[in-house]
Amino acid sequence: MSSVVAESKKLKVLVVVGQFPAISSPFILNQITGLIDLGHDVSIFAYRVNNDQIEHSEIEKYSLRNRLYTPDKMRGPTWSKIRYVVQNGITLLARRPKILLTAIKVFWEGSYPLGLKFFYRLNSVANIPETEFDIIHAQFGPQGNLMMMFKKFGFLQGKLVTQFRGFDVSLVIRSEGIHYYDSLFASGDLFLPVCDYLRDKVVKLGAPEDKTLVQYSGIDFDKFEYKKRDFNKPGILRIGSIGRLTAKKGYEYVIKALSVLKSEGIEFNYEIVGVGEQEADLVDLIGQYGLNQYVVLLGSRNHDYIIDF
Repeated sequence: MSSVVAESKKLKVLVVVGQFPAISSPFILNQITGLIDLGHDVSIFAYRVNNDQIEHSEIEKYSLRNRLYTPDKMRGPTWSKIRYVVQNGITLLARRPKILLTAIKVFWEGSYPLGLKFFYRLNSVANIPETEFDIIHAQFGPQGNLMMMFKKFGFLQGKLVTQFRGFDVSLVIRSEGIHYYDSLFASGDLFLPVCDYLRDKVVKLGAPEDKTLVQYSGIDFDKFEYKKRDFNKPGILRIGSIGRLTAKKGYEYVIKALSVLKSEGIEFNYEIVGVGEQEADLVDLIGQYGLNQYVVLLGSRNHDYIIDF
């Protein structure tokens, strides 16, 4: 694979994410650093910047913040947001009149909803110094929808690749309806669900089969040394989980199962790495089953910690 890429031209790639850096998304980070290692010119656009104290070491190693484009901040009361739109709208009209007028025409036709939030995003993309890319790689379906619109307005140029990872074909569809991606599927260049199950769901929603390929979330196996376990060896059974604290991960079932181990007198400890909206509920459940001395919520940890976990 690397030899094939090496023989091809150097690509300009814009990776589009909702937030960056994201401690829970090392698979996206692996894609970015992998492309850089192969010699491609990678830029990152994120709608929100995280300044968490805990982050993956690759952020500094690859100087990824120097590759990051982010929006202006639009905060405060409604009147200040309206002022933002007026001031930046005039500036945008002066800089790129044809593109802004095209966007207004599309809005007028009712193709897309017009609002303060959307103008904020539109203006943020318009401020990216580069406009021509070989590939625009949107991480998650909603980002693909937005990039497709911005391509239509003329703000960006490049082949649009959209990665589907889970919530974007479940929660988003339940909220927005089954036709949410119709325009994206009609004009996007490539769709990359991360497993066969998601590919089936994406195709059923309307993605062209010949443009929909499975690309699994990548892990660098060289960083993980296999250690054979002897489950017959006496001692405390160590169990670990890594992932967002959300209902679909099934932590509540693990905790209920561990209560059975406790009742049978089996010694164990269970460590969970991750944060999420279910944290308070899990804490209550752990207490309900009397597992406080057995189960520990460790919160966020970076990839280096996980390797030694």
